[in-house]
Amino acid sequence: MSSNTWAIIINPQSGASKTKKRWREIDAELRAMEVDFSLHWTASSGHAIEIAQQCRAKGYTKFFAIGGDGTIQEVVNGALTQGYSDEFVFGALPMGTGNDWMRQYISKASIADYLSALKEKNLFEQDLGIVQGEQGTGRYFINFFGAGFDSQVILESVKYKKWGAIAYKLGLLSALWNYRSPMGKISNNNRDLYQGRLFMMIASIGPYAGGGMQLCPSAVNNDGILDLTYIEHLGRLNVIANTGRLKTGSIIHHSKVYTHKGNSFIIENLSSLEQTALRGEIDGEYLGEGPFNVGLAPFKLRLSLPASAS
Repeated sequence: MSSNTWAIIINPQSGASKTKKRWREIDAELRAMEVDFSLHWTASSGHAIEIAQQCRAKGYTKFFAIGGDGTIQEVVNGALTQGYSDEFVFGALPMGTGNDWMRQYISKASIADYLSALKEKNLFEQDLGIVQGEQGTGRYFINFFGAGFDSQVILESVKYKKWGAIAYKLGLLSALWNYRSPMGKISNNNRDLYQGRLFMMIASIGPYAGGGMQLCPSAVNNDGILDLTYIEHLGRLNVIANTGRLKTGSIIHHSKVYTHKGNSFIIENLSSLEQTALRGEIDGEYLGEGPFNVGLAPFKLRLSLPASAS
């Protein structure tokens, strides 16, 4: 294996098996490229972390994920398990349902364009988030940490996994009906920002989450700052009525929505009942119950992106 060899880690189940369905096309494009690579297929949730760890132990420094935001985040976490290296380069072909991370760089491109990142002619650096839970274990996130309603949507979506592409939408409807805003507390630099019933909160590197929702529309992914948006308790009708404002980013002007900027935040669960606990997630992957310490890694994530990315 040469130092220029890419470890390509593929999640065949991402995006309701979108990767598996289009693999022949992807494979043909890969074979036509004059780059060295090895293919590695995931078999379950979390497997991409293990594969990236193994590849790193073998000396790989270039990692390319084919899958959703969760797969990309797992690859980053696995590669960084043994520490950061200035030689690291990450890239991705987004094949998930939301693809919010790549959306901040490029809205849409062909498979060939995404795979052009393997040529390393369009390099970027962005911030990388890190969250520590109650047990002290840290996880990196490439786009955002969220707590509250969005975590409930993820839990509900699992129930409808067999429905494929509409599982997330069914989970969203189910969460809207079943969710009860928990009691939570948000603080920054020993200063309390909010304490009370919390519909949801997000600490974000980029502007997009939840399949194109702009909860942090002013977020800049390389400014060394996390953008925080939190929403007080909202009733179902209020949530439905403001769905359009989530898409445009104007939701931040709602009377129950607040924004802050900072390099770290503490999110605490104050609910005494398990069914109303404040739960967290990163990049669409469920984490569990709080408290959470959210911040930024002391290094940037080096990316190779499509030629059309900016």
